[in-house]
Amino acid sequence: MKKIGIITLYRDNFGSILQAYSTYSYITSLGNDCTILQMKRSKNLVDKMKIAPFVLYKFMRYKGYYADRKRLNETSKKDINLLSSNTRELMDKFVNGVFKIETCSINDLKKINSKYDFFITGSDQVWNGYDEFKYLVFADKEKKIALAPSFGTKVVKDYFKKDIAVALNDYKVLSSREESGVKIIKELTGKNVVRLPDPTIIFNKKEWIKFAESGIKEENYILVHFLNTPNKIAIETINKYLEKNQCNVYCICNKYSEYKKLKRYRFIDINPYDYVSLIRYAKFIFTDSYHSTLFSLNLEKQFLTFERQYLHGNPQSSRIEDLLKRVGMFNRFISKNKMNIDFEKLEKWDSNLLFGGERDHIKKYIMESLKEEDSSK
Repeated sequence: MKKIGIITLYRDNFGSILQAYSTYSYITSLGNDCTILQMKRSKNLVDKMKIAPFVLYKFMRYKGYYADRKRLNETSKKDINLLSSNTRELMDKFVNGVFKIETCSINDLKKINSKYDFFITGSDQVWNGYDEFKYLVFADKEKKIALAPSFGTKVVKDYFKKDIAVALNDYKVLSSREESGVKIIKELTGKNVVRLPDPTIIFNKKEWIKFAESGIKEENYILVHFLNTPNKIAIETINKYLEKNQCNVYCICNKYSEYKKLKRYRFIDINPYDYVSLIRYAKFIFTDSYHSTLFSLNLEKQFLTFERQYLHGNPQSSRIEDLLKRVGMFNRFISKNKMNIDFEKLEKWDSNLLFGGERDHIKKYIMESLKEEDSSK
């Protein structure tokens, strides 16, 4: 039995939680002992003073560094505060009941390195920006596994490039979730990179339906899931659907005032089981979420994905565009221009044909990475 430390995003977002669940569950099923590792950031003034010179250097060297840092800190707090408190409680209950979690500090990292056989970073946007912990800088090279991490963007900020390049060059095997990520790694390191699907693809339609059996069961409804405020085009498109379809409207996660512009709606607080179940039984899904898009594809549910109105003003739609182009459904992505959608003529698909090859690919990557790293000791 190998001890595996997983560094990932696993709270406050259904997609983050379920990609972590998929990784954790599959690697555990292979006979490994898995723990999700989280970093406790020091609030000690002495520790803050240690990093001050690095922050000051970037502030002086790179135009816009301070403004970007301030804006991202502010908007990350806003993103979390948008989430319904009751939904957050249900998420936390799931996380604390399913995962084994270990909290560590900067001073613990050497001890952590010797305690685990391997460290896996990914998936989701763990490489959005630069964080030594999420890039596994503390770990031995032969222990590092990059499992479909996402940069969340097509372009890395100049002030992160050097640190990221140094970190990536210390991996034996690299992968990324998007083609744009593959390109970034290639440009920064010159290394060949494997593109892998999001870990939720590890489980097929049948397996997610079994997971959803623990969730709520509703009938005759559409699901509306927006991570940021839905724009005018999204509201108009949903209302167009409602003009021709007499059904309920369930909105989840964030209680936006814009929902009052819908012909009808009901906000409900849910847990991860409910989330998958609601997608499974929905007549249609309207979303700006990457993972709601991906689950709609995997569960073969009709959907439209709208360009997300990011609070920080930095477009991060590359991951959704990459996904939909890859499966031949870019017509489902609604950006700035209003589109005439014939809801009755949207194509259907077989998710096993869509993702079967990618599912085999990510499973093989995980097994070979663990086996190869183990045999090289």
